[in-house]
Amino acid sequence: MTSALKTLLRSFLRVSLTALGLLKFRKFILPSEYALNVLRNTSIHTNHNELNVRFLNKWHQANEQFELGNFNKSFTMHRDLLTEVKELMKVDVLPNIYSYQFGSNLGHLACLFIHQSAQDLDLLPKRRMLLPHSGSSLQSTWLSLLRGNVALSSTSKSLLFTELPSNWPLVENLRLIYSEDGYIQLYSFLERYFKEYEKPDSLNSFEFPVDYLDNAQNSLERFGLKPGDPFVSLHIRNGSGVGIRRAQTPTNYVQGIKKLISLGYRVIRIGDPNMDPIPTMRHLIDLREIHHHWLHPFVLNRAKLHVGTMSGPSIWSMALRTPTLVTNATSLARNTLTGNPNTFYMPKHLFIQGHRLSLRESLHHYEGYSEIDGRDLQSRSISYVENSEEEILKATCEVIHYIESKSLSTESVKVNNIINAIRKEANALSFGKFVVSFCESNPQFLD
Repeated sequence: MTSALKTLLRSFLRVSLTALGLLKFRKFILPSEYALNVLRNTSIHTNHNELNVRFLNKWHQANEQFELGNFNKSFTMHRDLLTEVKELMKVDVLPNIYSYQFGSNLGHLACLFIHQSAQDLDLLPKRRMLLPHSGSSLQSTWLSLLRGNVALSSTSKSLLFTELPSNWPLVENLRLIYSEDGYIQLYSFLERYFKEYEKPDSLNSFEFPVDYLDNAQNSLERFGLKPGDPFVSLHIRNGSGVGIRRAQTPTNYVQGIKKLISLGYRVIRIGDPNMDPIPTMRHLIDLREIHHHWLHPFVLNRAKLHVGTMSGPSIWSMALRTPTLVTNATSLARNTLTGNPNTFYMPKHLFIQGHRLSLRESLHHYEGYSEIDGRDLQSRSISYVENSEEEILKATCEVIHYIESKSLSTESVKVNNIINAIRKEANALSFGKFVVSFCESNPQFLD
């Protein structure tokens, strides 16, 4: 029997067993793949019931609306489901468990840090939280450096137990944050948090333990990075396939890298081994190897500038107060967060049915709120064209000049005032600054 046939039979048996479990309720509900995944990874026999499957199916439908860009609809569906389950379970307490998603990747861990920091700022209710922990090396590196009112839980159960409807009233889900005002959208919360940077001395700069910083600096000296040497961190998310929202071509960053090196900066690239290589050059340090991952926090924390994309390291650099240039930005109505005072964005070029969208059109289209990976753009005649080598070079020079001069140009203030007026008109969620060079090279963007 072939491996594929065995897999097919196993899937059939799982569905059949679930169906038999539901028959005693005299009602058949076909579980979604999401519902099956959650149920079979928890207490299989006790959780195959009509109520759990119905709630899980609805939650999955809300997730699909989120990925399609129907952002407010998905939030309303999620919130209403939580309210219904909370009333049904007769639970009236604050959440005290994090969804497993909070520890599932670097971007989610950044949200975890921000969430904990927000409690210290009284932006969220103070409470001790429990985080289910998978034990991966990447998570362990970051979690060991985080300080906050959070305890790790290494459970023998699947981490998906946090996704069971019976646990929802006690779980802080990544896309929904529990505040004094009830459940709020994650991106509304992140924007509220970053707005605190506008208040003098409102957010303390996060510092990693001294022994970690010393060990990291000593390790990087083997690459030629001396103490005090200025450097720029670089993270280019790619590998998702051509035309996908978060796919970038690393060679488009080469001219920007060379310019930074000519200005006296080292460039340290972070990422994973699966990312496409960049041509070797003097003063470019590549830390994509697995055994270098523990150095990534140091790089993001101490860099003079982080040049990144729509990915976890960019959220971290913003939270760590590192000046940040996010290239190839998408989902402009929600993902271009204010960040720290030195955060800038350059949008990716969006085309629908061959028409290039302006900022105003992007914000009023569901792509303005779309999930950053998304699905099947081609079937909806949606395509993205990444930032060119020249655009990235100009944006890098612009942000470096701002950092060194410590002042925004008159033109930057003017352009971003226009951008914010368009955002307010569209009821956008995020208000981060855009680079002027992109707007000057693409005047139709602000039409």
